[in-house]
Amino acid sequence: MLNRGKRSVMLDPRREEDRARARQIADSADIVIENHGDAMARTYGFDYTDIAAQRPELIWCSVSGMGRGAGGRAIDMTLQASMGMSALTGEESGPPLRGAMPFVDLVTGMYASQLVLAARLQVERGGSGALLDCAMVDAAAALTATPAALALGRFSKPRRMGSESDLFVPSKVFQAADGNYVHIVALSGSHWKALCRAIGQEQWLSDERFATNNTRLQHREYLHASIADAILTKPAEHWCTQITADGGFCARVREVEEAWNDRVLRTRGRLIDIEGLDFAVPVATLTGQVGAATRGPFLGEHNEALA
Repeated sequence: MLNRGKRSVMLDPRREEDRARARQIADSADIVIENHGDAMARTYGFDYTDIAAQRPELIWCSVSGMGRGAGGRAIDMTLQASMGMSALTGEESGPPLRGAMPFVDLVTGMYASQLVLAARLQVERGGSGALLDCAMVDAAAALTATPAALALGRFSKPRRMGSESDLFVPSKVFQAADGNYVHIVALSGSHWKALCRAIGQEQWLSDERFATNNTRLQHREYLHASIADAILTKPAEHWCTQITADGGFCARVREVEEAWNDRVLRTRGRLIDIEGLDFAVPVATLTGQVGAATRGPFLGEHNEALA
């Protein structure tokens, strides 16, 4: 599933012949992406400065935890903790939690690809290559930029709120009569009206306490408790149908397997069949263009082919 469309070569940088082979591959590449940082240059003499001296159009993207030359080590989980993400995840009365997905890893990869594409465009327009410094700590900081702005500007102190939002009311996961859960959100007046009509609380529409999102924020506990009582009276699909039909937002909480079995994902090319696997593989592509449906390589599979 991983590394589709790539070839794999295993090299031992302690061996002189493998260092020469790595240099040979880099000399023929338009773009080099590495996550060894300064240690690779210090120990094995394989770095951007050395190679770019002969190839000024080379794009070299260095991915590291804290940035080139900064020292220190980091991984997704520790950055979620140290950069405030864990402090914002979980219930208010519970402990800080790690996010369910490796968000820092994923966003770092997206940032790296954007940096590389921008640099490549510069080269194609006649410019020179670049040394790109892509740090995981920058991605983690970006993910907490909004609560950081609120805190640094002394507007509010970010806190754990479970499924609630500090910006909108209502916004919360509620349990329905069949035991399933739904996430209901009202980002605008029209969403709020749809919800009120669906749960039979039309009188709220003329109540000054709930006239705007700002006033609803002041009555968060009352509204969420009242909505919770209403949602418990009927099954999840009823609420999803009623609220969304009138222009509101309501989604049933689905397990990952059910979500990925949604026909929409297959239609949009997010699930493909790969030879040798007895299950469809999830992929992330643009407009469903997946290219060749081949498996990722085994480690060192192309050692001979790229000799």
